[in-house]
Amino acid sequence: MGIRAGGGNAREAGRVKLAIDCREFHEGRITGIGRYLGDFISFASRERRGWEFVLFGSQHTRVPFRFGENVKIENIHEVNTQIWDQVLLPAALKRLKCDIYFSPYNKTCLFSSVPSVIAIHDLTGLIYPGYGRGAFLERQLARLYAAKAAAVLTLSGNSKNDIVRLLGVAPEKISVSGAGVDGKRFYRRDDCAFVTRKYGIGKPYVLYVGNSRPHKNLAGLLGAWSLLDGELRDRYSLVLAGVGDYRSPRPGTGVAIGSVPDADLPFLYSGAELLVSPSFYEGFGLPALEAMACGTPVVSSNTSCLPEVLGDACAYFDPRKPREIAAAVAAVLRDPPLRLELRKKGLARAALYSPEKSAAAIIGVLESVINSSGGAL
Repeated sequence: MGIRAGGGNAREAGRVKLAIDCREFHEGRITGIGRYLGDFISFASRERRGWEFVLFGSQHTRVPFRFGENVKIENIHEVNTQIWDQVLLPAALKRLKCDIYFSPYNKTCLFSSVPSVIAIHDLTGLIYPGYGRGAFLERQLARLYAAKAAAVLTLSGNSKNDIVRLLGVAPEKISVSGAGVDGKRFYRRDDCAFVTRKYGIGKPYVLYVGNSRPHKNLAGLLGAWSLLDGELRDRYSLVLAGVGDYRSPRPGTGVAIGSVPDADLPFLYSGAELLVSPSFYEGFGLPALEAMACGTPVVSSNTSCLPEVLGDACAYFDPRKPREIAAAVAAVLRDPPLRLELRKKGLARAALYSPEKSAAAIIGVLESVINSSGGAL
């Protein structure tokens, strides 16, 4: 394994300085990647007390978590992202004698001798070009970063297959860590009236949680909602949470909530009659699992990783067919025994995905890279 003389493996020796890009941490909001990263650092810093965790941020970084004494923060002023990534960060890794670098993004330092592990959560930018620099350049950069990294992490088997197919990465270089639902945060809440008052939700509601980018298929969801019987549309509201300044092309169709504080999400999930996940493509589909953990039935797209992650714990539809979306939503709303069955299956399914399990998988990959490179030993 290329272990340096003088001591066993990383787990036994415990002498590791792990660098992590933590620019995903912002004041006042926690993104999906931010939650993934926070859960990992919280677990890993407790499990590997002999390790030193160096979190690299910028002048804009605000860490919304409390970590242990073995976690340090180094802020590097950022004017240009590429210069930060490829010049300033490699210099800091060398100066602080870091043993390994973990990037929660699909990029790494191209000219650093420090081995790196990157996380490619999904390939939305390639499958839906036009989000970023364009398909060709996006793919070439992704290939370059993946080739440089010692190992690649991803969240689902479907995403792993996409990475192999689109980036040409060897399957053995990719590990599926999954993501986790924190059961201490996401559980059934009964006192949800304050969120309906806060967000102006006047009647029972069907919930969507996510952004408004094209692959999320909000247009399909809104079209499906308009196809529901008038009786159902009169009885229920459609609530779109996390959609920024999105404005529905169908005025009066639903209640749009620009952003939702992290603390409100479990209550918003718990108060919903069901959650609908209409995406054309997902890397993991965490909101559906969070809703399940809160005891809320889920109806979901049958594409990409969603059947893999959600199993038999939800009702499925073809996201390209608004009538099929509408039929799935209507069937669950009209069938209390089905809602109860989905609720029970969802609770069991969400329990399979814990932050601790995901973090342990990431630690295993990091230690494998450290041992094979001879770092920290």
